[in-house]
Amino acid sequence: MNHSKALVIIFLQNLRLARRLVDGIRSRSVALGLGHWLIENSLHWVKDVIYEEDISPQRSGFAPKNLSLLKTWVLTLIRAHGFDSIKAAISEMSHNLKYILSFCT
Repeated sequence: MNHSKALVIIFLQNLRLARRLVDGIRSRSVALGLGHWLIENSLHWVKDVIYEEDISPQRSGFAPKNLSLLKTWVLTLIRAHGFDSIKAAISEMSHNLKYILSFCT
């Protein structure tokens, strides 16, 4: 085997390895992107649309962070009790204090 043919073989092997590496990075990037949008749709979208967090009048001090934590806690409780729809949960619980308090026990 001559020298130039050996170099071509080594080059092609390196090219295959580089392609595998790029494919692995690409698939991880897609998975990370999907994971990001899953979080975005399941938490932030609900807080923005259902709770109207973006137009909240509380903008100073610790109020925005505290209210955001409280809303996240409520969303977690609602989902832990088997509700798929936050709007349906709010409709079912509204004006029923005993039902709401039963979530905390």
